[in-house]
Amino acid sequence: MSTAISNAGPPLEYQSIPERIDGATVNIPLDSLKELYPDIQRFTAMALKFSYHPGSPSEPRVLLIERNGKNSSWGNTWELGGGTPDKEDPTIIHSAARESGEETQIWPERFTKDAITCSFYHEDRKTGDIVLMRTLAFIIIDNEKTMAQRVWSSEM
Repeated sequence: MSTAISNAGPPLEYQSIPERIDGATVNIPLDSLKELYPDIQRFTAMALKFSYHPGSPSEPRVLLIERNGKNSSWGNTWELGGGTPDKEDPTIIHSAARESGEETQIWPERFTKDAITCSFYHEDRKTGDIVLMRTLAFIIIDNEKTMAQRVWSSEM
């Protein structure tokens, strides 16, 4: 079953629905990811941070970032902290940790064993080409460092 999305133009189709995977299967050198997913033209790494409000501990929250509306695809939408792997990142998990630190100032040291992944068609903002992209999201495990770094606000 595929779902259509709009990307400020003609609808693009998802290649897959989000699925849970073992993060260890993708904690490999970035070059090896291309071997694991040969059809994928672009990868992104994300860090998924859950939290609970002290006044409502039964209601989980997730940390999201609003995308820049002027200079990015899917502008003014909300997403996890993440981005494209750098050549210096040894693995996609390192990419997720680095991107989390750059975008949220939360530098995770550990992730759960599970990750979430999906692939979809995306318009490359530099070339305008439609590329098949795979996103890999890793779930941050809290530790004292990440707890101290987090500042939550109920204001937009």
